[in-house]
Amino acid sequence: MENLNLEIIKLLYKKRVHILVITILGAFVAGGSSYLIKPRFKSSAAVYPANISPVSDETPTEQLMQFFTSSEVKETLRKRFDLGKHYGIDTTSDRFETYYGYYFDENIKISQTRFESIQLEVLDTDPKMAQDLTYGLIDAVNDHIRNQLNSKTMEFIKMHETYMATKKAKMDSTSAALRQLSKEYGILDYFIQIEQASKSYYKAIPTGNAGKLEQVMSNLGEKGILYMSLLEQYKSDMGFFNESRQHIDKGWNDINKRFTYVTISSKPTLPEIKATPKRSVIVAIGTIGAFLFACLFFVVLDRVKKIKAQLA
Repeated sequence: MENLNLEIIKLLYKKRVHILVITILGAFVAGGSSYLIKPRFKSSAAVYPANISPVSDETPTEQLMQFFTSSEVKETLRKRFDLGKHYGIDTTSDRFETYYGYYFDENIKISQTRFESIQLEVLDTDPKMAQDLTYGLIDAVNDHIRNQLNSKTMEFIKMHETYMATKKAKMDSTSAALRQLSKEYGILDYFIQIEQASKSYYKAIPTGNAGKLEQVMSNLGEKGILYMSLLEQYKSDMGFFNESRQHIDKGWNDINKRFTYVTISSKPTLPEIKATPKRSVIVAIGTIGAFLFACLFFVVLDRVKKIKAQLA
């Protein structure tokens, strides 16, 4: 084994000039090819969740991450900035969605930090476009969350509207029954009427003029309890009706407020220096690759020659 290693070292030393030339050529090729790669600029921002209530075991930050990575947000961004055309994707292709997803994930990075914030990094060949896409991403998430919550609020509003309609129909029926009792039996305010009628009735008994009052007392006794029961029911339904109306007003108020759900702690930057390609990294990789290739090439070539000599 030691002899083999020594042979390889001797061979590489012998071919040192060739290896050096190949390594230098590899460095030049790598450096030249780096100029063919279109530079990309990176805009970054940091955001926190706002006005988001925890759900299950997820934190507001984790929920916000789910919205940032949702397909709805990707689609909104695609339509707003015409990203299919911007990325040069054939929109008529059957695999358009797959290609778009690849370009999106390649150019837009979304990650959660240890400070419970979300880091946004957007790469693009146009620095202004990179910044606009970062702002657009935040706006798209705000709109998506708002639409989701407003949809739930609308369900809540419609539920209360249905409930109010049911209560209104019941109140109308109760009100008609109360008017009928008032019309037929003259009942307007049971407690006041029963008190006054009782006083008048007991005063009229000694005089023998209690005939008409007996009919009033009979009406109050026969229909008064029903009247009060209906009246209490009407008041109770009216309370629930007004409570639902308050819920509806609050729901519409929340919708019209247009809450935002993303707090920007670090605004999207306008990049001035390209983020990729890193020419020094490309040259270093190309140089190392060329050197290793040259070494391996001469070692393999030498072994092949020796095998051929042995076979001969």
